[in-house]
Amino acid sequence: MTGQKLEQWTVLCTEAAEEHDATKFHELSRGIERMLKEKEQRLLASRENPKKDEGSCRSIIHAQQGIRGNPIGFATGLQSSVG
Repeated sequence: MTGQKLEQWTVLCTEAAEEHDATKFHELSRGIERMLKEKEQRLLASRENPKKDEGSCRSIIHAQQGIRGNPIGFATGLQSSVG
């Protein structure tokens, strides 16, 4: 979270922690739940549509596998030569 959302999150959580009125607490908890759902949606969307920069490690690993076989044991499991 950045900027305004972080501030809003902090305010909601602080107020909920100190609230004694059940109705007001319920309203605050709904606001917290809404923010959590929004965050979940953003995370799911970023997984479905990753940016080109993300996954660059995976691209490097795949390139290494193509050049030197499977040096780290990905996809085939770790193989041991200890017998």
